[in-house]
Amino acid sequence: MQKYRFYREHKYVSHELNDLERKIAKCDFRLQTEVEKLHQQFANLKAMLESHAEHENVGIHELLRKKGSRLHEQCESEHKKQTQELSNILSKFESMGPLEDEKQRIEHGHELYLLYRTFIADMLRHLNDEETQIMPELQRLCSEEEMRSVDAKHYAVMSEEEVHHMLDVLSPHMNPSDYEFFMDDIRRSRGDDS
Repeated sequence: MQKYRFYREHKYVSHELNDLERKIAKCDFRLQTEVEKLHQQFANLKAMLESHAEHENVGIHELLRKKGSRLHEQCESEHKKQTQELSNILSKFESMGPLEDEKQRIEHGHELYLLYRTFIADMLRHLNDEETQIMPELQRLCSEEEMRSVDAKHYAVMSEEEVHHMLDVLSPHMNPSDYEFFMDDIRRSRGDDS
């Protein structure tokens, strides 16, 4: 049996970060319609990342706080930094709207690309640190039931439609053993141990 672990959704997060990076890299910044599509995709990504960080800060890191571990403090500091960086990228998108000169738009777009690429490089390292530093600390300090309880309360109140939507979004980015573990976690928390 696998050890209980968080962060399976990082595969989806990584996909979304990299998918947008490829689109920004290929964008024709002279075309406002293309920039607007990317702007909307980024706004959606920003909301998802901020929600994800909040879930970690309030749910997962609470386990560490209860055990007296301070390992989460660096992670939470990085979450604050990421929020600021996301706001900076959003501002860069928004500042492109009034630009009419094509050369300015192209230059501005290149700056946006570099800003975003730096963000995802840091973000991917951050995700890795959570999985290689935070997760082993949680497994060392907490029981499986303590860890399972973090997500169980969310799964227990989700509607069937919400569960299906979550699975539709996350499952394409999981390997079979992660998917099976994820499904088992959901079934247990919803009272279906069969």
